[in-house]
Amino acid sequence: KRLSKAGIDSTPATSPRQLAALLRTHHSTQHEALAGWLMQLEAQRYATSGSVQTFKQLRQQFNGLEWPA
Repeated sequence: KRLSKAGIDSTPATSPRQLAALLRTHHSTQHEALAGWLMQLEAQRYATSGSVQTFKQLRQQFNGLEWPA
């Protein structure tokens, strides 16, 4: 919902990597922290246990992100 308000169209099947690329295309470096977080989420999808941040850590970071208006 938040990204669609910023003009970034996606579907439930759009991967975090694709969302990060769209965000960087539409908003340049303005929201690099959000794009970086999306890439961490992408890494979490394919990670083996204990190799990347936990989902709880990602959720905590998510709560502090700035979203495009």
